[in-house]
Amino acid sequence: MTRRAWREMGVTIATLVFLVSCGDGDPGPSSGLVRDKHVQELSSTELAMLCDWSAAKFGGYGHRTSCSNGDWLMAAMNRMACTTGATSSSCDPTVAQTEDCVNAYSANPCGGLPAACVDLIGC
Repeated sequence: MTRRAWREMGVTIATLVFLVSCGDGDPGPSSGLVRDKHVQELSSTELAMLCDWSAAKFGGYGHRTSCSNGDWLMAAMNRMACTTGATSSSCDPTVAQTEDCVNAYSANPCGGLPAACVDLIGC
């Protein structure tokens, strides 16, 4: 994947609520939200929960992951950036799609685009 593709992927993930809160360790495989609910249907409290969980999966808001090939991924800078990006998206993934992508991506952030994220490209 090219550096530009990685950056675009990082933007896509951040826009979909995918990247990064302050936390010590892995928050687990689920945000605790109803998985079949659409992200744009979430209340502001639920959206904050999804953002915080997603952020914690990557090491915290504003966290940057550098890959050995020079590529990098940058997390959303804060909860407001995450929630704003999630509600302004042109598509509306479910919590399940979001969680599955975040779990796959956080397991290997430098390993390329996980299959669980393919349907979310362009959101």
